[in-house]
Amino acid sequence: MMEILVFGMLLDEERISRELVEKMHAWKHSGFSVHCDTLIDAHDPDGRKALAEYISRAPFSLERMTFAEDSDTVLYRGEYFHPGLGRNFEVTDPLEWIARITSHIPRKGAKQVIYYGAYSQASAPATRAGLRARRRLRSLAG
Repeated sequence: MMEILVFGMLLDEERISRELVEKMHAWKHSGFSVHCDTLIDAHDPDGRKALAEYISRAPFSLERMTFAEDSDTVLYRGEYFHPGLGRNFEVTDPLEWIARITSHIPRKGAKQVIYYGAYSQASAPATRAGLRARRRLRSLAG
């Protein structure tokens, strides 16, 4: 089991105590889950660096956020807003901003799975369009 391997490594590296491991094993839902489809070799410095940068990435950037006291609004500038919006910023009132950034914090004990790439919601329309095109080709060929 991956859990045993990870806890073993953390114990060997003295990054976690045996008592904490025992406590986590006693929890009904430890919250432990690992996505291990992508292998990063121990001797792959670029892979380890990319993983560390991903793990430590903040959900939003304080540098891109500005509070305008005169209008009591929060302005957030970004590069990757949805193309349909046609802009690279968002303006909200402070309470709406807090609601948006805290909506990503899962409830206690909740599991959260985020899909990227072909599995993400963003790619779903393109994937469906590709499937429809393949079906059309099969029906024409058939």
